[in-house]
Amino acid sequence: MKKVTEPEATRRLNPTVQGCLLVTAFLYAAAVLNVIVPRLGYSVQGVAHFAVLTALTALAVTAYLQCVFCDPGRVPPGWQPDAEQQAAAVLQVKRRGGGLRYCKKCAAYKPPRAHHCRRCGCCILRMDHHCTWTNNCIGHGNYRAFLLMCLHLAAACLHALGLLLSMDARLVQIALGWDEASLLAAAAGGRGSGGSGSSGGGDADSAHLGAAQGEAAGLPSLATKTGWRGPLWLHATAQVLGTALGLPVAVGLLVLLIWNLYLAARNQTTIEYHEGVVARHMAPRPGSAGSGGHPFDLGVHDNAAAVCGDSAACWLLPGRAAAQGDGLTFPSRWDAARPAGPGVAGT
Repeated sequence: MKKVTEPEATRRLNPTVQGCLLVTAFLYAAAVLNVIVPRLGYSVQGVAHFAVLTALTALAVTAYLQCVFCDPGRVPPGWQPDAEQQAAAVLQVKRRGGGLRYCKKCAAYKPPRAHHCRRCGCCILRMDHHCTWTNNCIGHGNYRAFLLMCLHLAAACLHALGLLLSMDARLVQIALGWDEASLLAAAAGGRGSGGSGSSGGGDADSAHLGAAQGEAAGLPSLATKTGWRGPLWLHATAQVLGTALGLPVAVGLLVLLIWNLYLAARNQTTIEYHEGVVARHMAPRPGSAGSGGHPFDLGVHDNAAAVCGDSAACWLLPGRAAAQGDGLTFPSRWDAARPAGPGVAGT
């Protein structure tokens, strides 16, 4: 994998990337300091939530930084289509004319599934799309990291949002007087004023009496009920911002995850989906593999192995950013059943 030079690494840390890292750090801090520490503390539940959220956030940030800094995969200089390799693999040709794919901007041939990125100024192996949020292309060199980023980031954000929403529900209970301390104080106040025989304005007198009795009995304050330490306005601001940010981010990440899992299950890139890549045999024979369909769809398990590796136990673990293979040739669903000659895939 090509290493990113220092000037290029600095360029990739643009305001968008810095903002994504800042939002991730803020949601993590808000969930820990506003919910886990004050409400759950060192209980088994609190330690479990802290450990899971920290692990998910660390995995998500690791995969995200891999997407940002890892080279997405560039066509080797002087690459030429190999007739022998093309005879054993799906041959991609131009939609018009049927000639070999050639990039005029790079003045070089393009391997199967490679596309030219105007933002990066080069052809990217197995290009999926250019991601604004990572300031980098998503291609063969960082596609595995991209899938893991979507998975871990969505899980971490949903976990943080769930914790923040639980605190929101707690604050609503306190505001409505439905928390345990308020209900007990109200019951004690009702018993104390029940036999006073008050006349007109009794309701107001009972309310004042209940409040006075609550203060005299040491009714817990908002800080005590929530467990917040420090300025309440700071915790309240973090709570509001955390919920306001976490809700749309979590929904967006969940949609992104579902979409990319759908594409990965078909071994299809975003570009191939939108361009409607359809494969066919050059000269189908009776009993041969049928025409039509995506040429690189090997089945869900094999498609996942083509990206994440052969060992299913390691699919969700961090490690290499690139997908399996060299990014220049790809097995097709016809490899085992092709009678003779290469298949042809239009791109």
